[in-house]
Amino acid sequence: MTQDKPVNRATDYLMTLLLQRLESSKPGLIQELLDGVLADTKAVATAGDMTPDVEETFTVARSILERARG
Repeated sequence: MTQDKPVNRATDYLMTLLLQRLESSKPGLIQELLDGVLADTKAVATAGDMTPDVEETFTVARSILERARG
């Protein structure tokens, strides 16, 4: 997964905007999502199912959520 393509950057930007708008109507949503990503990351690693692609997916998801959280 890479962020070097314009479509990936645009998707990242739009996702951030959407998350921030949702957060304004449901405070705590971004943190709930972030907690879920962290729990899923741990569960996948504990199960021994972590691959570089899966790890990168979790990393990008955390990055988007952290950026949206501000």
